[in-house]
Amino acid sequence: MLPKDGEIKPGFGKMKYWRQVCAKAEQTPADDEKKLKSFFEQNFQAYAVTEEDKSEGIFTGYYIPEISASLTSQGRFIYPIYRLPPPEYLDLTRKAIDAGGLAGRELELAFTDDPVGLFFLQVQGTGVLRFGADEKMLIGFAGKNHQEYRAIGPDLLAAGVIERPVTMAKIRQWLDKNPGRQREVMEKNPSYIFFKQITDGKVQGASGAALVPGYSLAIDSDKLPYGAPLWLETSLPNVTAPFRRLMVAADTGSAIKGAVRGDIFFGAGLAAEQLAGEMQAKGKYYIFLPVENNAPPEK
Repeated sequence: MLPKDGEIKPGFGKMKYWRQVCAKAEQTPADDEKKLKSFFEQNFQAYAVTEEDKSEGIFTGYYIPEISASLTSQGRFIYPIYRLPPPEYLDLTRKAIDAGGLAGRELELAFTDDPVGLFFLQVQGTGVLRFGADEKMLIGFAGKNHQEYRAIGPDLLAAGVIERPVTMAKIRQWLDKNPGRQREVMEKNPSYIFFKQITDGKVQGASGAALVPGYSLAIDSDKLPYGAPLWLETSLPNVTAPFRRLMVAADTGSAIKGAVRGDIFFGAGLAAEQLAGEMQAKGKYYIFLPVENNAPPEK
């Protein structure tokens, strides 16, 4: 178990130890389960991740949403999808931006007719813009304003309009059924995400590594390092068997706060959307650190 705050911690290992173990990993066949198991047993030590003596936390999911769009503002396509503005505009809140704080500065990447879809696209950080029947554009995170993320689910729960567990699907359903209150509720989250076009087709996490559906985990990067292998134990929606799997800390998100908190990347498509929308489960994980990390300090 990881020691409490204030105690001596094992740290996350020296770079040279990670280089050694990564070199060994490159020589291990990715399709040989027996050799992979042996590789981890011989080269890593597992530590339970805890925070304030608690080993359980909440695990959610995210996916690549798709929303309809237009390159110009026309008809019902009036909600701008913005590129990253100059630094002097990053203090604006969502409310100020919705009120036109960035209008007329040629920052519009595209326009959508779905403000709720855009809100959740910002929560996900990556998405697909659909122009008509055939043309699509992959977009990804380019930056955010200087406002802290604030979840809107607790407000809807406190108002008694949704029930526990609070999931993305329940929030989306309520917003869709209450168009007159959409903006008011969404603006309770002052954080705002800006986008850029992704031309190489690769969906990358904040770590810079490509995201792999079902194996990439978004973590609080202030607590855990990118690239660390993690053994996750949780459960998926409507699945009786436990979800136990080796994951990689490859991404982060504004809503992911705390050492025992994670967001599973489910990929794209309807199945991914349904899983991510309903995913809200308790779980725990273990971080694997190179065994050399426990060696006596160099003299």
